[in-house]
Amino acid sequence: MSEEKLNKLEIRKIMSVAFMISFAVILVNVYLLHYITKLESLCDCSKDWKRTFIKYSLSLNIAVLLINLFSINLGLFKNLLIGINGLIGTVSIIIIFLYIKQLKAIKCGCSENNARLLMEVINYFKLAMLLFVAISGAGLVAAILSTK
Repeated sequence: MSEEKLNKLEIRKIMSVAFMISFAVILVNVYLLHYITKLESLCDCSKDWKRTFIKYSLSLNIAVLLINLFSINLGLFKNLLIGINGLIGTVSIIIIFLYIKQLKAIKCGCSENNARLLMEVINYFKLAMLLFVAISGAGLVAAILSTK
């Protein structure tokens, strides 16, 4: 097999894995959005502005993931949307932690669910990734500045 065909095959494998991961992330976000919307209709003790924020941030995240997954070209608007989604995603880490802590503190039984646990676990993962990127970035900046 020629090197060019081998590279194309490797690229296809990588793209199919990336597609499957993106699709799985979308499904998880849809599952969490379903959980939040169920709380709206069935769970009075979960009522809070944080729940609404989480609902809309999940919706935005799903939209951005779908746009990226299907390579929809929106020009500069797409970059703006991705930037806003990143900012909201970063803020949502704190809001989700506060919201879950609040639900646990008031012993909101109707919110106890595998989805709440999944949301909490994912949030810890996001926080760990954010800290890793921040520490790596700070280390990179320090290394660059120390060479001057």
